[in-house]
Amino acid sequence: MAWNGRYQLATQIGPHGFFAEVEVEVESAEFPTDPPVKVMFSELRTLTHGVDWRSATTFGILYAVSKLAGNLVGKGLIVRVTDVRGMTGDTGYMDLAFAAAFAVWKAFDHSPENPPTLDTTAKSFLFPK
Repeated sequence: MAWNGRYQLATQIGPHGFFAEVEVEVESAEFPTDPPVKVMFSELRTLTHGVDWRSATTFGILYAVSKLAGNLVGKGLIVRVTDVRGMTGDTGYMDLAFAAAFAVWKAFDHSPENPPTLDTTAKSFLFPK
C-alpha cells in the first residue's frame, strides 16, 4: 500500500519570500530495511541553477519520520520523492526540508504534536527536537 502527500510552502514576509513544494509517495517495506527509512528520488529536474536539493529534502523526510508513531514505521518505509519545486531567491534548504516534512505527514494524515515553524520575526525555521 502506498500513501501520497504533497505540501506547498508559499509565504511572503515583507520583501522575503519562502517557497518550496514537495510531493512524496510512501510505502511500507515488505521486509525489515537497513536503514529503516529509504529515501529515493524519481527522475527530478534540478530546481535552480543546477543545485541538487536532495540533502535538504532527505533531512525533512527523516525528521518527519522521527515524529511518526512507531507502528506507522513498522518494518521500514520507502519514501519516493516524486516532485520538488522551488524558485530562485525564495527557496533555500530549510524551505525544502520544511515542505518535505509536511508532505510526509500529509501522506499519513498525521499532525505532529510540536511541528516545525517559520518564525516570522527572525525569518527562520525552527525544527523542535
